[in-house]
Amino acid sequence: MKLPKSIMICGVPHKLKQTDKHNGGSYDEATKTIEIGTKFPEDVPEVLLHEVIEACAAVRDLRYALEKAEVTNDHYRFVMSHKDFEQLMKDVAAALKGIAFK
Repeated sequence: MKLPKSIMICGVPHKLKQTDKHNGGSYDEATKTIEIGTKFPEDVPEVLLHEVIEACAAVRDLRYALEKAEVTNDHYRFVMSHKDFEQLMKDVAAALKGIAFK
C-alpha cells in the first residue's frame, strides 16, 4: 500500500510518516504527524484508518485527554453526538480520498 507523505485532515495538513520498524501507529496532535508502522503490511489499512479517525476527532475537539500526569492510549475519551459522528465520517472520507486500499 503506497501512502502519501501528507494528508489533509479537516483542512489542516498533516505529515504521514511510515516506518518498517514496528507495527501500529501514532498521532501527534502538537506536530500534526501520523506515523504508520508497516512491519505487517496487511495491518496498514486498519492502522491508517484508526489514526485518521483519531486525528479527525482531535481536530474537531471530539477527543479529550483525561487528567493524568502522563497521557497514554488508555487516557483518551471520544465524545460526540450522532451529528458529530456523521461529520467525522465525512472528514475521514475526505482525508482518505485517493488512497487505494489494496
